[in-house]
Amino acid sequence: HHFEDHVECPERVYAVADRLRALEAEGLTAEYDTDRLASDAELAVAHKYVERLALAASPSASGAPVVLADAEDPDGVTYATATSIDDARRAVGATLDLVDLLLGAS
Repeated sequence: HHFEDHVECPERVYAVADRLRALEAEGLTAEYDTDRLASDAELAVAHKYVERLALAASPSASGAPVVLADAEDPDGVTYATATSIDDARRAVGATLDLVDLLLGAS
C-alpha cells in the first residue's frame, strides 16, 4: 500500500531490492528456500495484533482492508487484507529459518 509518510511503502521495497542487487553484484548474497509457516506463538512475537490479522482473513470478512489500530507505532496505522496473516506467517517463518541457518553455521 502507499500512504504518505508510512514506512511500509513501494519505495521501501524498491530500496531493499536495489541494495540486494548491489550485494549480489559484489558476491555477498546467498539463496535459500523455505516454506516454513510461523505458528501462532511465533507470529505473536513479531506481531502484537495476530487476532486482528486472523479476523481480516476470516470467511466472514468483507474483503476490504482492515485497520489495525496501533497507537504506539510511530509509523502510523497498519492495514491488513485477507492474505495478510498468511503473508506474515511466511515472513516470520522465513526469518526464523534464516536465523536457524545462521546460528547453525556459527
